Amino acid sequence: MIGVDTSVLYLMRGGKPMKKIIAIILVITMLACNSVNAASFVQDKKVELNNEHMKDYNNSSVKWRFDEKSSVLSFSGCEKLEKVDVGQIKNQVRYIVLADDIKEISSGSLSGYFNLSKVTILGDVVATGNAFYLDTPRTLELAGRCENLGEMISSDMAPFPKIVLINNNKYYEEKDRMLLTKDGKELVLFYGGESLKVPDTVEKIDSYACYQLGNLSDVKLNGKLKEIGDYAFYHTGISTLKLKNNIQIIGEQAFAGNNIKTVKFNKKIKLIGKYCLMTIF
Repeated sequence: MIGVDTSVLYLMRGGKPMKKIIAIILVITMLACNSVNAASFVQDKKVELNNEHMKDYNNSSVKWRFDEKSSVLSFSGCEKLEKVDVGQIKNQVRYIVLADDIKEISSGSLSGYFNLSKVTILGDVVATGNAFYLDTPRTLELAGRCENLGEMISSDMAPFPKIVLINNNKYYEEKDRMLLTKDGKELVLFYGGESLKVPDTVEKIDSYACYQLGNLSDVKLNGKLKEIGDYAFYHTGISTLKLKNNIQIIGEQAFAGNNIKTVKFNKKIKLIGKYCLMTIF
């Protein structure tokens, strides 16, 4: 509730025209002072939590704030973000900001926001499962590193969100529809297409990197590749697979759901995950 001087109200009801204009300007100014520009959350790399609400969940204190004008919901004040009951505002939320003190994002913690279009993560985080379930946002902004990114955003019903690197992200770079680590050694995500040529510098394809990319039919692996993560090529359109000699680890269900007939494994392989080539009908 915004306090307004009663004399101003009087002017608005029955004062002279000029005084009415002044009164209106005063009220608009007060309203503006109580609103928050959503862009400032990202530009300042901070989450300001005026009018805080405190919610306790599993003995951890979570601070959250919702701005009705910008439809921004912000979380801070905890290292591990779990699902928080924010009440009736849930369907109004279009933008979520996670402060840089949040270090872990739990499975399902950001699910149920049916009108969510963008999420901004301002710190380095570890995801422990799919955070959104079926409510994947259209855009995900990253200021730092997100470990297990592919698993966090994977969905059987929705495509990967658009990844936007902000605040001079020091950990990732984008190249040819791929999200790579700055040193080029990890392929974190492939955004989609019919063919993928893994860069020569890549030694690891992360878990869920090409999850459910049904149009992907042609994959060329490089000679330096050592590891392919869990579900990395789950349910794509791959029908032939040529593994190079340096591959040592193939994760669980890494190529499950594809129509691959034969694969020749090399002698250097140390681990083949469960159901790595399972066909799904």
